[in-house]
Amino acid sequence: PMIPENHARFIIRLAPGVYSGILNTGLHLSRSNVTLAGAPNAVIDCQSNGSALILDHAESAVQIDGLIIRFCGLPPPIDTDGAPPPAAGGLGLGADSRQTSAIWASGATDLRVTGCLFEGCGAAHGGALYFEEGARLTVADCIFVGNWAHTGGAMMVQSGRDVLIERTLFDQNTAHWEGAGLFLALLDAATVRNCTAR
Repeated sequence: PMIPENHARFIIRLAPGVYSGILNTGLHLSRSNVTLAGAPNAVIDCQSNGSALILDHAESAVQIDGLIIRFCGLPPPIDTDGAPPPAAGGLGLGADSRQTSAIWASGATDLRVTGCLFEGCGAAHGGALYFEEGARLTVADCIFVGNWAHTGGAMMVQSGRDVLIERTLFDQNTAHWEGAGLFLALLDAATVRNCTAR
């Protein structure tokens, strides 16, 4: 579904419950000032059917707060060493990370992810969160557990201008190549503080 362009801030509150199935994936937020907030126990379960959220416009200003987002992207790896499958394209989803990461963002001027749990998500890059060419990314008070990718098992951030990651737990995430919990590249400024990886 597409949320229409509007300069006013939209606040979308998800009631408690599990939102699953193909119609609850691939929410496209474009040119919108949106807060997507979850009540306790509001769960988006992608059931390995792609992304939960896609942000791909330079005017986006989005906050994601208090959601449980799980099983987005590719199916779990099937080999015994915990590595992702050799190529996303081989699974029929294409190699584009937008089809796989739980949250895929490109060109967002301000993305804030707070108080969220990401579990069991997989992608070619950035298993739970992929962010590129954006002005500002803030991730705070989140938990990333059991996510995986070739690069950036939980999160991959590249070509951003101002990145802040704080008070966040990275637990049992895996990467086939680099950055089991977090992979950062080509950033103007990045701060990671009071985070735990295990």
